[in-house]
Amino acid sequence: MFVDGEGEVLYVGKATNIRARVRSYFGTGDSRRKVGSLLKLMQSIHYISTPDVLSAEVLELRLIARLRPRYNHAFTRATKYCYVRLTCGEVWPRLMVTKSLKSGSDDIFLGPISSRSMARDFVDAIESVVPLRRCTVRMGKNYRAPVDAPVCSAAQLGLAQCPCSGTAEPSSYAKAVESVMRVLSGNADEVLEKLNAKMLAHSRAQRFEEAGVVLARVEALETILRRVQSVRELVEAGELSIDSGQVSHSVERGLLVGTDVDGASFNFVAPQIDLDFSELLSAPKPSDVSYPISADLIDEILCIARHQNAA
Repeated sequence: MFVDGEGEVLYVGKATNIRARVRSYFGTGDSRRKVGSLLKLMQSIHYISTPDVLSAEVLELRLIARLRPRYNHAFTRATKYCYVRLTCGEVWPRLMVTKSLKSGSDDIFLGPISSRSMARDFVDAIESVVPLRRCTVRMGKNYRAPVDAPVCSAAQLGLAQCPCSGTAEPSSYAKAVESVMRVLSGNADEVLEKLNAKMLAHSRAQRFEEAGVVLARVEALETILRRVQSVRELVEAGELSIDSGQVSHSVERGLLVGTDVDGASFNFVAPQIDLDFSELLSAPKPSDVSYPISADLIDEILCIARHQNAA
């Protein structure tokens, strides 16, 4: 931890060789733009020893999330996370990308997803083969379409339904919503079959650029669903242990709740900084892990999942 004269933690990092890591900041080879200003402010360097890489990575994530050091880009990651939302509370549900979770609603959320662009690719993949509405018009139970309401271009092309113009049929729309709900629950077979058929048709017609667009959507869909499934499996496993040599980690609902070394509980030795490290180093409450996963918790869960898969 790089700390300034006022006791503010400016930067948090991890290394197996601290001496070499610190020396690299003072050498001529580091061209990162902010390193110079960081070194001008830094007055002291402190460290916390961990028994292995997993505990170091989790500790780093927690300190960055709670201290929000100005020279760590990682703390901004949580602000970039997005969710895909199916607005089931609306008469005519639609897909949208959102940063916030709406508690107490009937809406279905998938995520968090690492960027808005990737979430948008996920939505585009579904909407390109499932005819949901694309408009944002508010339509309650008593909505009546204006006589002169235009039909949107996507509906004219057969890619969407257009309830705001009064042309959508409720039973047909309900089937489209059910198809989307299956995808959000992890079953994307139907949608992937349609996407692959579309990609094959483009390729046979030598429309390779359009085929590439569909391929990118397929990859986004599969990547996001694969990560969501990995997180779900870890969380639903409840309590488990990840062992590596003499180190054993206790995990509950995807969060690290304890570490033993040679059978004895390992406790971090806090550095001499005027901070409440008992709070900073404490584990989040496993009871706080619920679906959809909070953006504040997902990085630790993904870290644990990665190490579990490698064990």
